[in-house]
Amino acid sequence: MTLAPLTMQAESDIDLSYFDTVINWKGLTLTGSSTGTDVTLGRMQFTADNERTERGFYVGEFNADVTDIRIVTGVSTMLPTEVLIDKLRLSGELEQEDDAFYEYEYEFAIDNISTGSSENVISKVKADISINQLSAELFETLQAANKASSTSGLDKAWQTFGQNEHGIEIEELGFFFNEQPVSLNADLTLAKHTMADYDQNRLGQKLNGQANITISEELAKSNPVISLVLAEQIKKNVVTLHEGKYQANLVIKNGKITANNQVLYQL
Repeated sequence: MTLAPLTMQAESDIDLSYFDTVINWKGLTLTGSSTGTDVTLGRMQFTADNERTERGFYVGEFNADVTDIRIVTGVSTMLPTEVLIDKLRLSGELEQEDDAFYEYEYEFAIDNISTGSSENVISKVKADISINQLSAELFETLQAANKASSTSGLDKAWQTFGQNEHGIEIEELGFFFNEQPVSLNADLTLAKHTMADYDQNRLGQKLNGQANITISEELAKSNPVISLVLAEQIKKNVVTLHEGKYQANLVIKNGKITANNQVLYQL
């Protein structure tokens, strides 16, 4: 493994009421691994700005940019021998909604994903997801659990999380496959729940809201199986075809997913 130079800058005050961080790393190269996989990570920049609240935990944002990631492997004939990820960006922000609750928003983007032996390219990958009604007690519990490395503390954090109803917004989730778009957006609500709902796999039944899925007609044509499935769903009025795009408008009620009053799946 070869590690390129890394520089880090940090700024704070004596009370640690805030801290700002900047990391610049010229990447790494991994060759000759036991799995036969070589990895090259390009330049990366990471920045974070955080401020401590009166309750003792931090709110703020981070941004990370990676110029490229290259993975070369000969482990399996079923997988591509080379994968190139071009320009990856991550960001997250925790901000206060009001005196009692906070919202966390996460964004993710990749310009291109390609393989050395294939002409297929995935591009313009984007995700923008947020969740609200996160209580101060939740972050206090997480902070205490982290300091103590306590499993019981994490269980308590999950219990605290379930004490409030949360809004989950998927503003954008999609990509282009050979320049043909696939996208999803959703506005969901996760109802109050308990640890028993986790243990008995009932968490999906606490979801309510709506979602919209769009798939390019040209993309569907390139895959006969997908085309047949979508054609069948059009007959059932579950999917519509409009201006070269297949569209499905889904309703989620207590984990039951329906389209045009037809049940498609139970979470």
